[in-house]
Amino acid sequence: MNRSTKWNAAWIVLILAVLALVATFAFAGCGSGNATTTTAASTQTTVTPTTTAPPSTGSSDTTAATTATTVAAGPATGTPYKVAVLSNISGDLAFLGKFITESAQMEVDNLNANGGVDGHPIQLVIEDDGNDPTKAAAAFTKLADDPSVLAITGTCMTPLLPGLQALAEQKQIPYIAACPELPELRAQNPKWTFAIGADEFVNAAAMFDIVKAKGYKSIICISENDALSIAIDNEFIKDATAAGLKAVLLADTVDLGAVDVTPQVNKLKALVDKQGADCIVSTVWPNYTGTFRKTMTAAGLDLPMVSYSVTADPSTLGMGGPELNGLMVPGPKVQAVSWLPDSDPQKKAVTDFVARYEAKFKTLPGQVAVSAGDLVVWLADALKTSGADRTKLRDALASVRNLVGPFSIRTLGAPGDNSGAQPGVFTPMVIDNMKFVELKLK
Repeated sequence: MNRSTKWNAAWIVLILAVLALVATFAFAGCGSGNATTTTAASTQTTVTPTTTAPPSTGSSDTTAATTATTVAAGPATGTPYKVAVLSNISGDLAFLGKFITESAQMEVDNLNANGGVDGHPIQLVIEDDGNDPTKAAAAFTKLADDPSVLAITGTCMTPLLPGLQALAEQKQIPYIAACPELPELRAQNPKWTFAIGADEFVNAAAMFDIVKAKGYKSIICISENDALSIAIDNEFIKDATAAGLKAVLLADTVDLGAVDVTPQVNKLKALVDKQGADCIVSTVWPNYTGTFRKTMTAAGLDLPMVSYSVTADPSTLGMGGPELNGLMVPGPKVQAVSWLPDSDPQKKAVTDFVARYEAKFKTLPGQVAVSAGDLVVWLADALKTSGADRTKLRDALASVRNLVGPFSIRTLGAPGDNSGAQPGVFTPMVIDNMKFVELKLK
């Protein structure tokens, strides 16, 4: 099984981490419960310095971000900046931890081989959370209590986030979760906690761009029984309603672990028959997408569907058949590298990351892997300003402007925004002949 197949299950457990849904995709456990420090730099000689994008649309900030790397002829030899990656690297879900740690290590090795951060290498400390709240809290506490650890990253199991965010705020250590921020945690206005992924606003806007360009007027949204999925659909409905479109959310969500989506499809058909619709917008998880479309067809529902960003991964194609053809989705630019225009401000960062990833892992990266790449870019940029000071590092992470990474262009500063991933992070695509290809909107 290739690495892209792992991603589909990885995103599922990223949301609620239920073993039953990923049992058929589980890989052998890796690593141990002990912390491991990795310091070896790769022999790679190409360098991808962080670049500065033009100001983001809607942002009044025109301050250019400093570059995160210093191009050098050889490896960094200064005092290391130690950063912890807390992830599940043991048990049946060890493959998810590997997704995070291997991508981060790949980028750190490349950075360190080419001068590091002003001559300082980044040193990763890998720690196992076992996808267990008690073990995660103990590991986080141990890392936070080590004054040489400047920041903690990596955890992408959302059930662990409330406890870990509380610890980050208590221990006053910068913490970057390797997933989208959750609305209820954002509402707590954390000072030390950040999230690498695109939030519900960016996801909803990307889907709305497709719907608007295709000219759909009446939309029914379907959701997983999950806070982030519902939040994305609700934001989409707000965007659509404000534009004069008709959009409603199907009251019956798809429950975690469901083996039959017929009840939801039947209710969807009843709603379509009652009020009409020309498009379905879905935040149903990728493992259900093929089944949902097949069940829709069997019920006589032949409507175009726009799905949310995590569906744009090669592993989705392995979870369905020809019924996936025609599915439209905004996806990460690493999936669009073959048609990304030269004018795209992320083109170089995306191309370089994909080249390194394909050379090392023999497949295109998915959204989790490229998000881990963004972690390194963001941290390296902040460390250039902060040095080995946690408070200054926190401030630098929160002050980033127009920072170009392989996943996003990142600008923080808006109240309550702890991610900063800007609109434009995704590109429209469609499954055609069981491949993701460019979806032209004009």
